[in-house]
Amino acid sequence: MERPMSRRDLLMGSAGTMVVAGLSGTPAMAAEEHAGHGGRPQGLIDATNACVAVGEECLAHCLAMFASGDTSLAACAKRVSEMMPVCRAVSALATMGAERLGQFLGPCIDVCTDCEQECRKHADKHAICKACADACARVVTEAKKLKSA
Repeated sequence: MERPMSRRDLLMGSAGTMVVAGLSGTPAMAAEEHAGHGGRPQGLIDATNACVAVGEECLAHCLAMFASGDTSLAACAKRVSEMMPVCRAVSALATMGAERLGQFLGPCIDVCTDCEQECRKHADKHAICKACADACARVVTEAKKLKSA
């Protein structure tokens, strides 16, 4: 007499592989599905994460300039240093679907606008400053969309 299939047998077999694959999906698919149900504001999450990443590069560039004796980017470094923790916080709140996210959007818009304006002053000479200004502008656009919704 044949023994009944156990859960282990199912998971180890090809049918189990298909079931597990079908249930797990990819993180991107899960995020898209969740965003479609009034969940996470993926545009804001992506914008803030990108802004922090570019900000890290911009700050590294500023520090390299300082090391060579050029302090012309001091105000830029200050604004970028202010922007990054704000964007990190907004990204974290947006990712978890925090109820009070909206209360952080105004300050985020202000800080990113300040950073964008300062970086634009150096955009013609330093590509990373232009990239940072553009990233900040994207955060402002995404945050304003949510704030007005």
